[in-house]
Amino acid sequence: MATLKERVDQHDRELAAIRKLIQAGMKLLVENEKHIRRLEASQKETDRQLQLFIASLNRGNGNGRGQAPSVLTARRATLAGAAPAPASEAAGEPSPRSAESARA
Repeated sequence: MATLKERVDQHDRELAAIRKLIQAGMKLLVENEKHIRRLEASQKETDRQLQLFIASLNRGNGNGRGQAPSVLTARRATLAGAAPAPASEAAGEPSPRSAESARA
């Protein structure tokens, strides 16, 4: 049978081993938190870039499609045989000539 001294020594070794395990686990938690913070920052940047990409697709300037309305209006007018409209009319603003003719 183990003496009291041997049992106390065994108990002390077990406590020391448990203490080491807890300290190692705490170090891993700290490292894990650092990695999570880096991932959060990276994810925020990825989300920002994705939103910019989606916005660029919605603007219609990808792959040469979705040109500005003034360019499209001028091109359609040219194809139809008419003189191209000034940029202000293509943007939706009436020209002084068309405002005068509307009053008449």
